[in-house]
Amino acid sequence: MDQVPSSIELLAISIDPPEESAKTDALIEGKFRMLGNPDLKVIRAYQMEMPGGGMANMGYVLVDGKGKIRKRQVDPVFGFHFEQMIEALKPN
Repeated sequence: MDQVPSSIELLAISIDPPEESAKTDALIEGKFRMLGNPDLKVIRAYQMEMPGGGMANMGYVLVDGKGKIRKRQVDPVFGFHFEQMIEALKPN
């Protein structure tokens, strides 16, 4: 994750309660922030809930500095597609 431009903030959102997310946050040593969202409000707002409900899809949502969603992608191996994610944030 050392390739992340300083202008980009990486956040992970999980259905885990905040205290569990804090444990995961400690394990990843500050590479990105892990946020707990057990009520799925944020996950639903970004349309990343699995069909049938109750769980988040693995994937990512890229939001630019103006709050515009640049890309929403269900992708169980999104960590392998980091360069495409960064590319999607570049100005058109």
